[in-house]
Amino acid sequence: MFKIVAMFGFLLLFNSNQIFAACSPFVGGATLNEILKEQGNGDAFIEIELLDSSISSTTYNQWTLKFCHDEGNNQNQSSQCNSISVADMNDATQWIWAEEPIIDKGFIDFDAGFDLSLLDENHLFIDYIQVDNYSGQDFTCSYPELEYVFPIPNDITNGTKILLRKPSGTGEWLESKNLNTYPPTPGEGNDGDPIIDHFEIIHDGQGLTCEAETITIKACADASCTTLNHDATDVQLSINGTVNKTVTVVGSTDTSFAFTTAGTATLSLDQTYECENGASDSCVVVFDDTGFIFGNDSNSLPIIPTQLSGKPSNTGFNSEEFFLQAVKTDDNTGSCVGLFPDGTDVPVNLSYTCHEDSSACTRNITLTNNVTEINLMTSAVEHNLRFSSDSKAYFSLNYPDAGKLIVNAQKDIDVDGLGDIKSFSVTSNAFVVRPFGFQLDFSQDANSADALASTALGSDFKKAGETFSLRAIAKQWANNQDDDNDGIPDNFTDLNSNAIAGNFDGEQLTVTSELFLPDPLTANSGVLTAETSYSFSASILDDDYNFSEVGIIHLSALLTDSDYIGGGNIQGYIANVGRFTPAYFIQTVDVDVDLGVDGNGSLNAKHSLLGTCTIKDWAYSGQETNSVGTITYGLPPEILITAYNTDNIITKNYTESGFMKLSASGIVITPPTEDFEKDRIDPMVVDEKVKINSVMTPSLDLTVEEAGVLNYEFNSADHFIYEHNTHSKYAPFPAKIPFAITQVQDSDLINLYSGSDPDIIPTEQVLTEGIEIRFGRWTIDNAFGPETSLLPMPMTVQYWNGIEFEINTDDNCTVPNIDDEINSGEIWEGDLTDWQYRLLDTSTETNEPITPEDTLATVPDPLTTFSDGIYRDFIFTSPGNGNRGSLNLEYEVPVWLKYDWQNNGNFEDNPSAKATFGLFRGNDRIIYQREVNN
Repeated sequence: MFKIVAMFGFLLLFNSNQIFAACSPFVGGATLNEILKEQGNGDAFIEIELLDSSISSTTYNQWTLKFCHDEGNNQNQSSQCNSISVADMNDATQWIWAEEPIIDKGFIDFDAGFDLSLLDENHLFIDYIQVDNYSGQDFTCSYPELEYVFPIPNDITNGTKILLRKPSGTGEWLESKNLNTYPPTPGEGNDGDPIIDHFEIIHDGQGLTCEAETITIKACADASCTTLNHDATDVQLSINGTVNKTVTVVGSTDTSFAFTTAGTATLSLDQTYECENGASDSCVVVFDDTGFIFGNDSNSLPIIPTQLSGKPSNTGFNSEEFFLQAVKTDDNTGSCVGLFPDGTDVPVNLSYTCHEDSSACTRNITLTNNVTEINLMTSAVEHNLRFSSDSKAYFSLNYPDAGKLIVNAQKDIDVDGLGDIKSFSVTSNAFVVRPFGFQLDFSQDANSADALASTALGSDFKKAGETFSLRAIAKQWANNQDDDNDGIPDNFTDLNSNAIAGNFDGEQLTVTSELFLPDPLTANSGVLTAETSYSFSASILDDDYNFSEVGIIHLSALLTDSDYIGGGNIQGYIANVGRFTPAYFIQTVDVDVDLGVDGNGSLNAKHSLLGTCTIKDWAYSGQETNSVGTITYGLPPEILITAYNTDNIITKNYTESGFMKLSASGIVITPPTEDFEKDRIDPMVVDEKVKINSVMTPSLDLTVEEAGVLNYEFNSADHFIYEHNTHSKYAPFPAKIPFAITQVQDSDLINLYSGSDPDIIPTEQVLTEGIEIRFGRWTIDNAFGPETSLLPMPMTVQYWNGIEFEINTDDNCTVPNIDDEINSGEIWEGDLTDWQYRLLDTSTETNEPITPEDTLATVPDPLTTFSDGIYRDFIFTSPGNGNRGSLNLEYEVPVWLKYDWQNNGNFEDNPSAKATFGLFRGNDRIIYQREVNN
């Protein structure tokens, strides 16, 4: 209900002027529509209207309202800002609105100025309003329809005010200070004027001829009178068919009338009306010239206002000094005069009635009179009351439970002492006793011990989207917990030790969340979803909820219908709920075709650490460079790790400072052991692929790609070797190295998705390509020459083309070297180390006197490389005149260029050849040869 406090009003219409800004694509799809602030403890709300029905709640629940107002004066405009999530607002599909406490009323500052924006999930402006030329936000939008500079005239103070668009959602902003002109319409459009279904007269059915009787007239906008019409409407009140007065009804209006003759007064209106006297629909008020009066010293209505469970009525919130007064009508003046002398103790029958709107009333009301506590029960019991001056018995009330109650007093009195007994009886107004507040706790949740965290280092409570149980308990008032006497606990934590306010049943709660950490100005506020909606039973309510985001939140609870049987709303609050973590991770490859990003990376063959051979697009199977695999990355692969809630929605707050618990060490990539598609020759098992030896080093590079998404780049030190054996003697084929991410686990033990949803794929394979694999070998040609000259031994590097070996003309990188000469053993016996060579004399011919000691193999200094796959710089020194004959050569070459020269399936044989000095012996298969001397 909106309290009307303004006494005059006027209307202003303002035209918009163009300014320029960073605009959302949702401009025109939704608008700010209505802003209300009532003076004092009145209401406040903000309303949004959706103009585009295709915008789903999933979308607009990620939007934000941002307020900024002037802390001092609007000259320096030192701003203070606050934001709330649209997800926390009430949702009636077309209209979305929020009231206190979600809205901080202090930011709607019509005095010093404020501005208000509606922002999308990327913090781009959807709509904006500026009041009193105040600009606390950087708004420069190119849509002229969004700029509503709204100067407030000097004669309007910071009182009740409403701003609204008319026509609703698309019109100019209108201002009214009088809510009768444009009554608030949260959850409704601004175009219609509310109808009046009927009027309602509320009275207590009894009156005294010596005082005016107060009644209430309501203008009901619906049959149940749950909505009032706030237009000023005149009705005529008649008593027993005679017009008594004209009453201007604005929503709900109190008025009074006098009836000076004992008897009955029947009330009626000149409009359609109903009467309510408690549970009765009687329009009759019975007047007596003697009786009891319930009153209070402030002469306010209602006599007994709403009270708090367990609180004495004469202290704190809504405190009043109540009295029961015994009066009669003075025969001369017609005014009320008291019956009992000051200081008289008078026995009075006292009781209370449990109103039909209330749940069960099982405990007594404590009535305190003259420091004596009296227990009022539902049946009348005689108790002495001390009456003071003016025949008033002052009392206070204290009821420990919740409910709607009526206090009854009755006594038969001989008014004139002549035996004319009068029955003095009175009932109080029906007053509500409501709980002081709701204690919120997680005592029914299995993880209650970890439910609260004050920093990002706190223990984890639930996964985002995971169900948690929240218990609400209706609690009594306690002293020193409401210093400002507003009926709201100063510190809701204090409620934990308070007694339960019994008999609070049937009500439901609406719980909203406010992001505490990470920073709500930059982080996603998240969505709190109620999974159940039960009603209070025995003053306790257990409901299940889930929260969609990572972080720590505060929870606020209010009654769903905003009112407890006419006694107003009740609040609950608990701070620092969480920490909420992601539910799981999903790993994908960082691929963006538009940006030219391929997270699969690329391969490079590093034949040398320097020069042109550091980057090649081919490699030998089995090849190493400087004792590590020749195959490395041209571009390291990059994967994305995305944090999700249980609904498979990205938890954007996970990458906010302190809340990211994943480190690079938590990502495990199993080194690949075989090519992605190249089948092995003569496989050991079905579908076996060519093997790879992989050496991988964990990366330290884990960066934020975007909100909720992390980028992990493979370590550039990783290297790979394809097998070189009988299983891999293939024509050149493209290397395709597959990487499988086998673990993503953060310090909260959040892992890759492991659920049963077939549409959620936890990992995406990385497939890195970019080089060709060649099966190579090193060959040495037989050589001959004079014993008096140097003898070159031509060498080639070859690769298998699928039919035969051919010279690898692309090899300009391999660098032969020379180490020790070994003259023992046999060819292919082994026991050689890199670049050693074995030189043996196996001939027994007497005409071949040459020995291995007569010559040495040499290579240039500095070393040279193969040229187009051929090497001619391996040269034996001259053995000298007469040292003729043949020597057998075996040369220790890199393992990836050895071959199965013995045809035994073992690809570990070095190349070999025969070096002949003097008469060339030739090949054993040559039948005849001769030396010709010129």
